[in-house]
Amino acid sequence: MKKKTLKEKINRVCWWAAGLTILYFIVGAFLKSDGPKFDPNKTYELIRDTLTLTAAFLAPVAAFVLFSDWREEHKVKSLFELLDSVKNKAREIEESLIDYAEAIEHRKIEVNEDVGRLTYYEITTKHLIQFSLLYREIEEENMDLSAYMKIMEKFYKDSKYLSRLLNIMENKSIVVKQYESLNRSRSSDEQIHPILEKDDYNKKFQEYLMRMPSVENGLNQLIKEGKIIKTSN
Repeated sequence: MKKKTLKEKINRVCWWAAGLTILYFIVGAFLKSDGPKFDPNKTYELIRDTLTLTAAFLAPVAAFVLFSDWREEHKVKSLFELLDSVKNKAREIEESLIDYAEAIEHRKIEVNEDVGRLTYYEITTKHLIQFSLLYREIEEENMDLSAYMKIMEKFYKDSKYLSRLLNIMENKSIVVKQYESLNRSRSSDEQIHPILEKDDYNKKFQEYLMRMPSVENGLNQLIKEGKIIKTSN
């Protein structure tokens, strides 16, 4: 059902007020009349009482309509801002996962290098926590967004799994790249083959490539469903 605008609500109140005013005036005129004789004093009193009653009716009703409209408008505005926050946070999660994978793949590590940890896992974890807080905010506001929240749940689950997978890949890549660095410094007869952890690293990288589209699809679904929700409000 299409929601009424503020103008439509005010017009409806005015029509009700006009109807009650006319009804009160007619009933009052009938009760106070002395037959066909016109009494200006009684007529004046009736008009005064009618206007007083109308004003007494209009003031609280108009205030209630204005407050209700403001509250509804504020609720819709808050919802739109929340949907935008979810979309932006989901996009940050997607970007951090992609950046994490690229950093692991292109990182150069030497055999005797003191290797530090990449910061992407902590960044992604922070984004995921913030995403879950947005989910909780929607839940606490009792918004009827069950379909949207299911998309959020799946996106969070897929992203968290990939974040942990990439963290394991990072650990294995350090070992693999150190051995590769060691082999580059040796003759072919002295090189170590097969390299420890390399097969497992490659399998996990392939799993990342297979699962990443589910995160990208989840983001697209959040954007699409968010637009539908905004249109319906």
